[in-house]
Amino acid sequence: PAPLSSPLWEIDLNSNQLTGPIPKSFFELMNLQHLRLGSNKLTDTIELGSIWRLRNLTYLNLGNNMISVTENEGDTIFSHSLRIQNLYLASCNLTKFPASLKYIDTIQNINFSNNQIEGVIPSWIWENRLETLDLSFNELQGSIPGPSTPSDLVLLDCSNNNFSSIEPNFGTYLRNVRYINLSKNKLSGNIPLSFCSLNYPEFMDLSYNYFSGPI
Repeated sequence: PAPLSSPLWEIDLNSNQLTGPIPKSFFELMNLQHLRLGSNKLTDTIELGSIWRLRNLTYLNLGNNMISVTENEGDTIFSHSLRIQNLYLASCNLTKFPASLKYIDTIQNINFSNNQIEGVIPSWIWENRLETLDLSFNELQGSIPGPSTPSDLVLLDCSNNNFSSIEPNFGTYLRNVRYINLSKNKLSGNIPLSFCSLNYPEFMDLSYNYFSGPI
């Protein structure tokens, strides 16, 4: 079907009791900027390629439903000219970081909590000007990396994963972060001295790990 020329730019149906699949017509609204369907009982499988066709979309929340978000190999071709800034896909059965995010330089807030994402955090995640990054309750492992250049991040939640270490310079370029939750991992060794570089820390949870040595 041809894309719809409706002037509709926002759909907010968060926190209801909606069931069934998401109407396919939502992904034909070319002027849509905000799509908020979080915290319902929706059941569907959504391909990111169908979402990325919405060139004007800046805010997407599909989290906390019974949805599975998938990515086909060709979905990245749609992502080069996107404006997406806020991407909330909590509990969407993700098993990996969507590769298309590598090509989106406008994204600021990511919530991929409560999924089944395995492996390590890709280094390109820091190439975006992120403000919040929630990766809690996944199956991530290895080292928690930090950015190699100054970051705008204010919230980082990597709790409830299988991380085993933190890079020593972790806090060097995260000086504006206010909230850090690294609890319930398998982190060991010393707490990185670079944490002392933080300018505005308000909340830091390192509980339920295996840290040793001096504070």
